[in-house]
Amino acid sequence: MQETARPASIIAPGQVVADIMARTFVSKEQAARRFGLSLEELESFYAGVLPVTKELSFKLKEATGFTASHWMGFERFYRRRLQKWQEELEKQSGDANQDKE
Repeated sequence: MQETARPASIIAPGQVVADIMARTFVSKEQAARRFGLSLEELESFYAGVLPVTKELSFKLKEATGFTASHWMGFERFYRRRLQKWQEELEKQSGDANQDKE
């Protein structure tokens, strides 16, 4: 199955954190240290691949001022939206395959 870009309306918590860090002039290296992540893990988090964990949520609280529970809730919401979108893609793909038969 060909990979389809995630819709802009499905925003990963990491995307928001990346924006906050950029707006407050925090470099990727500084952010990685602050969050206890390697640069590769930070990039993965910013891209929405690496999830917000309980430990990370507390570090995000310190860096952003938003509560740890906010970040955990944001993560759950993001994963649900992502899953629904992927299910819809699979359904559309299945419908297209049935039309070809």
